[in-house]
Amino acid sequence: MCVRTLTLCSSCRISGVAATPPQQDNGTNNMVWVGDFNRHHPLWDDHSSARLFTPANLDAASVLVDLVGTFSMDMPHLAGIPTLETFRTGSLSRPDNVFCSAPLTPAFIECQTRPELRPARTDHFPIVGTLDLTPERSVPAARRSWKSVEWDEFSTSLSDNLGAIGQAHPIQDKDNFFAVFNLLTAAIQSTTDQHVLETRPTPYTKRWWSPELTRM
Repeated sequence: MCVRTLTLCSSCRISGVAATPPQQDNGTNNMVWVGDFNRHHPLWDDHSSARLFTPANLDAASVLVDLVGTFSMDMPHLAGIPTLETFRTGSLSRPDNVFCSAPLTPAFIECQTRPELRPARTDHFPIVGTLDLTPERSVPAARRSWKSVEWDEFSTSLSDNLGAIGQAHPIQDKDNFFAVFNLLTAAIQSTTDQHVLETRPTPYTKRWWSPELTRM
């Protein structure tokens, strides 16, 4: 298994969140947002920290909340876990956060704060996330071994299957066309299933090699 450990430490301070969201893609790219967003909201702060949920703070966090909803982001770091301890009062809060695209959430094996890794004279807790980045292995698709077909037998069976359809007649309309088309397709497919074996490529196959190259 290919596992990568990503250490996310909010050591810099972001004074605000841009009101202009990043450009949306076609859904094929995943994103991870990490940082000291300096925003407080019941979605991620401890609900007992009511002192943080002032109208001004909630209004300031609304832009970030809207962006999270717009891009369907999840929060792999559980809500309510503090990421900062102030030096003066020792109070805990959650200005740092991690957001990721929803399809990426299952890849997070863990995402948690590690206060014991906090450098000296630093009030922010490091956030450590471990992601399983194991690539999915493709399953080789079965292919037809056309080169091993006995074509005389194939032709005989195909003639029999086509003869079972009945006498040919003029096609009158679209529905009649598709009905005949489906009968022809079924006859060819039935003959193929009967005479053309399926095979899977050997794991030792070289993709770029061919019998012609061997002879050369």
